[in-house]
Amino acid sequence: MSDQYETIGGVAQSKLVVKKSRFIGFATATKNCESVEEFLGFVQTRCPGATHYCYAYKIKLVSQLFEYADDAGEPRNSAGAPILTVLKNSEFLNVTCVVARYYGGIKLGVGGLIRAYSECTRNCLNVANRNTEILCGELQVQVEYDQVGSVFKLLDRFNAELVDVRYNKFVNIKFKMRQQKIQHFQKQLDIINLVAEKKCRRE
Repeated sequence: MSDQYETIGGVAQSKLVVKKSRFIGFATATKNCESVEEFLGFVQTRCPGATHYCYAYKIKLVSQLFEYADDAGEPRNSAGAPILTVLKNSEFLNVTCVVARYYGGIKLGVGGLIRAYSECTRNCLNVANRNTEILCGELQVQVEYDQVGSVFKLLDRFNAELVDVRYNKFVNIKFKMRQQKIQHFQKQLDIINLVAEKKCRRE
């Protein structure tokens, strides 16, 4: 299973006018719900006074995929759902798209809204810069002091990123590592522990 994915670099933007209604789409990479809220606030600042701020996101946390759509006052499933459908059909992961609409005085009907929000989202993704991201896991191991050198060498061999080290009765090491490497790393760590255990028995 691949531990890398395609997402959006920076902020992509598109504009669409349908029967005097203006649709302005924004899409960016988001890794959690907090970053979605921040991005929504960013769009509201960029498009003050818009009639609606409809959005959807597709975010994967560990092994679970989270998808959400918000019509933001438009008729049910006429805005958020079409945005999400376009995101689901794209290759992008961990992305949010917000479409701000300025009502032009002419009703578009549910069908017209679906087409407009879908097209604006597709246009956004079509002009977006692509970034390849690597999925990493954060782990913590607890080792004896005489194992620290061996564990650090192992972390270096697996290109792990050290996050925190705490020295108490034992040494607690927190680090990030590419998900694809974690299982093999744990096997190598078990070997270190086994060697240390045999050494203790001999002593």
